[in-house]
Amino acid sequence: MSVRTIVSAGALVLAGGCLLASLRGPNGIPMVLEKRQQVRELQKQNAELGRQIQESRGRIHLFKENAGERARRVRQDQGRCVIVGII
Repeated sequence: MSVRTIVSAGALVLAGGCLLASLRGPNGIPMVLEKRQQVRELQKQNAELGRQIQESRGRIHLFKENAGERARRVRQDQGRCVIVGII
C-alpha cells in the first residue's frame, strides 16, 4: 500500500466520521424528524381551521338569506342575556 492510498483512506474515514457526527447531532436527523412532526401537526390544525371557516361561512350565508333564522337567533341570544342578567 502506498502512502497516498493510506492518506486517502484516512481522509475518507475522517470525512465519514464528521458526516456521521453532524447527522447525529442536535441539528441532524433528530431535528429533521421533529420538524416533520411539527409540520404534520400544523397541517392538521390548518385543516381544522379551514373546516371551521367553512362552517362560519355557511352560518353567515344562512343568516343573510333566511330572516326566520336571524329572528330565531336573536330570540335565543336575548334569552341568554335575560338568564345572565338574573344571575
